[in-house]
Amino acid sequence: MKQGEGSLLFSLMSYSSNEPKLQITRTFDKKDGSTGYSKAGRLSKDEIKFFLEHGKEMLEMINKTHEVV
Repeated sequence: MKQGEGSLLFSLMSYSSNEPKLQITRTFDKKDGSTGYSKAGRLSKDEIKFFLEHGKEMLEMINKTHEVV
């Protein structure tokens, strides 16, 4: 989810063939032009709306990924 000078990155992570989990990372543009990463922390209203609108799709991806593992 790109928003302004930063974004939220939604990733499916699975280690050692365990059940995949959703990881939310906040990215931002540093002054030197590179990308910085941090914990998502608190979400804005728009970020929550995005998550709710795309949550079902993310859950389906988790289910498909877990079936393959």
